[in-house]
Amino acid sequence: MKCRQVFILISVLALLPHSVRISAQEELALEPDAIIQKILSVDAKQRSEIQSLVFDAEYIEKENNGKGGYDEKIRLEKKIRMKFLSDTVWYNEEYLRYYKNNEVRSAEECDEVAAERKDKKKRRGSRDISWPMLLPFKPEGSGGYTKTYQGVDDTTVAGYVCHHFKVTSTTEDEDKINGDYFFDAASFQLIRVRFCPAKLGGNLMFKLDKLEMALSFAPTSDGHWLPQQFDIAGKGKAAFFIDVDWQGTEYFHNPQINTGMSDEIFQSDRD
Repeated sequence: MKCRQVFILISVLALLPHSVRISAQEELALEPDAIIQKILSVDAKQRSEIQSLVFDAEYIEKENNGKGGYDEKIRLEKKIRMKFLSDTVWYNEEYLRYYKNNEVRSAEECDEVAAERKDKKKRRGSRDISWPMLLPFKPEGSGGYTKTYQGVDDTTVAGYVCHHFKVTSTTEDEDKINGDYFFDAASFQLIRVRFCPAKLGGNLMFKLDKLEMALSFAPTSDGHWLPQQFDIAGKGKAAFFIDVDWQGTEYFHNPQINTGMSDEIFQSDRD
């Protein structure tokens, strides 16, 4: 594996200009702790530059059709707003349109679905893209995780040569994650993270057997790296015997940075 990684890196570096090649070689030679410090430094810089963020979002959920595929069940168009404070992020979703079985439904049905999903999110403690994905690497969160450097991945991720870290929670906890993190070897920006809960949740009426997620990032024209796509796949049993098998993808479009927004927008989500 190491020989293959070295061969791939040499091949990639050989195509780069001489000055870039030297810089890339220096970055790839860093120790894991130094790589983490670079990652946190890059994240802190971007965090200082972004005070608010707005996305147009589209969520598509599909169910297993029993024929070896998945059929679209619902589609939601949303406006997502985020406000970055020194120690937290405020998050708000505005549901704009609701589709069921590929047909747009009424505004009243959209409001009902929005209220139901927001209630479930609050009761289950579900996360969204405001959750700090780099928490396992930060001082305040690193004690709860082990981080194992897997080297430079021998296949590119979204076209990027990446540093690969495996993160494992030190405890089985529904609020923590296990995952694989991929950081661009040149910019130290997070490209993709594949993760799952450190412990699957559930209750008497619903038991999860699988819950896998992935969050992908991409650069904007001004150089900020923002969420681009969130994928989720789950399996479980409802009411003890009904099999549930679904997939969901949320796309984040048209990011608007530092447009300004009132604190009142987030009031209902903070109550």
